[in-house]
Amino acid sequence: MLLSAFLPFVLTHVTHCPEPTAEQAIRLSAIEFAKRTSLWVETQSPIVQDTTGQTAFTFSLSTFEADQLPQPPARQSEVFKLRDVWVNDRPMMVTDRGTAVTLAQRNQAHDLAYRTSGSTFTVLDAPVVGESIVTHGVLVPTVECESFPDDVFGEYLEVIASGALWRLLKIPKQDWTDLNASQIALGQFNDQTQTVAFRAERGFGAGMPRARVQLF
Repeated sequence: MLLSAFLPFVLTHVTHCPEPTAEQAIRLSAIEFAKRTSLWVETQSPIVQDTTGQTAFTFSLSTFEADQLPQPPARQSEVFKLRDVWVNDRPMMVTDRGTAVTLAQRNQAHDLAYRTSGSTFTVLDAPVVGESIVTHGVLVPTVECESFPDDVFGEYLEVIASGALWRLLKIPKQDWTDLNASQIALGQFNDQTQTVAFRAERGFGAGMPRARVQLF
């Protein structure tokens, strides 16, 4: 799904708004939506430990990136957080780096995983050679993205559009500036995002209600 698919839901409410300005607002809205809902989850292909003592691993983003034809020049997604990590059949406790360091200082850093930076994550203790590491990561679009996966964002065009309109309508001294409408759009975005996040947490990501932009 190209970024331009969202424009008809936005430009009708912001007269004379340049498309690049609207597109950036859509990107920021989609990023916030993805972060708050954790709806975009991808499974890392199993990594088989082949080096004794290795604890650092990389979450591959190739699944979505490889589907883009033609391949966009900009990176389309990035890891926001780890949802869960398994070593063979053992679930790791997913935590943050600070907590992991504190536990390591107490010699209590066992069966845990944390994201270090970007797509890199650490597993403690080091998996044994031959063990398989499976990771589910929550992804978000990047600020340079030009497209989104249809199966994740296709249902939520209007929700993401409302988040974009909240940003656009509050820009001062523009032909389309409307602070009251901006607050209405924000309320719609918050309400629907909360609903999606609530249901996604329980594994009902598909078939959730969609919101229509109704500002006037």
